[in-house]
Parts: sequence; C-alpha cells; structure tokens
Amino acid sequence: MMNRSIQFIVCVLAILCQNINSAVAQTRSYDGVISVVPVQLEQRGKSVYINIDFVLEDVKVKSAHGVDFIPQLVAPAYTYNLPKVSIKGHNEYLAYERWLSLMSAKEKDSYEKPYVVETG
Repeated sequence: MMNRSIQFIVCVLAILCQNINSAVAQTRSYDGVISVVPVQLEQRGKSVYINIDFVLEDVKVKSAHGVDFIPQLVAPAYTYNLPKVSIKGHNEYLAYERWLSLMSAKEKDSYEKPYVVETG
C-alpha cells in the first residue's frame, strides 16, 4: 500500500513538472531611465531627515499604466516603508483622480497618501 502511494505521488509530480513554463520577466510600463540618488540621510534628535532624488531621463509612462516607488529604511530588526512616489500615465492619472473624488469620508480617513503623484 505504501509503495503504491509513493508511485502515485512520483507520477503526479512528473506530470506536473512537464507543464512548468520558463520564467518570464514583466514588461516595463515606461520608457526611459529612472535612477534613484540618495542625497541626504541625517538624524537630528529623535527625527530622521531623508532627501532622495528620483532622476527621470526621457521617461514616458504608458497612458494606462503607472510606476510606484516605495523607499524603505532597513535596519537589522525591522523595515520601515516611507511614503510612495507615483508616476502615472495620462489615463491612469485621470482614473486616480476619479477614484479620489469618489472616496467616502471613512475611506479618506484611512487612505495613506503618497508623497507625490506625477503624470509621466
């Protein structure tokens, strides 16, 4: 009985492994070069001040797409997400504006705003 179960499992795994497709990378929703340059990281008392430059060289975001960047402060014990920076195509930006205008008061209270939203 145990031998038959092992044979069944091996057979199922062999069949499943034949249907595995190779990995495919996502296509980018923008053209151009985006680079991130850390300018300043300074601690004054209990506050940390961070300046980051996002350098956009000939960046064109596809109209119905967007790109979100979420900077992080990483320490050995935990990771802290900073507010995101969004670059949206024209149609995506209009959809974002409509979505914001249709939010209820409760949704607006719980919504975590991005640092900046720009059209690309």
